Amino acid sequence: MELLSPMIVPLIIVAIGLFHFYPRLNLVNTMTRIVLTHAVLAIPFVVRTTSPALARFDLSPGKAARNLGATGAQAFLTIALP
Repeated sequence: MELLSPMIVPLIIVAIGLFHFYPRLNLVNTMTRIVLTHAVLAIPFVVRTTSPALARFDLSPGKAARNLGATGAQAFLTIALP
């Protein structure tokens, strides 16, 4: 629910809050500020659109790879990622 809160709060309120918060972090007129703001405002939309697809994702091939001796990284790189 915390990731979706920027969708509930109007974007202008979030933008004003970030505008007052970034000087405390010394992030005035930096590219980091733009990237962080974009991430904060975009993550709720990404979570909302990808969550249903990830909920239906079949985990059994990865579990089978782990049962056959693959590490978590190997199972991810050879099974899930492709």
